Amino acid sequence: MAEQLIDIEVAYAAVDDQALIGLQVPEGTTVPQAIEMSGIAQRFPGVNFSQCPVGIFARLLDSPAEHVLQSG
Repeated sequence: MAEQLIDIEVAYAAVDDQALIGLQVPEGTTVPQAIEMSGIAQRFPGVNFSQCPVGIFARLLDSPAEHVLQSG
């Protein structure tokens, strides 16, 4: 059976620049995996994304490393 893909967006905003990157990831991808897959670290090389607060739909995640993405 084919792997189920979901559409996500990874966003980051600095004072002078912002990015919104849309991509498809396999269902079951974790937040850190999605951040890496987005390539956003290459756009903002001075940012340590493993230390940044992360939210989904304006809700801050307590444990982003453990959060598994799902459709909806």
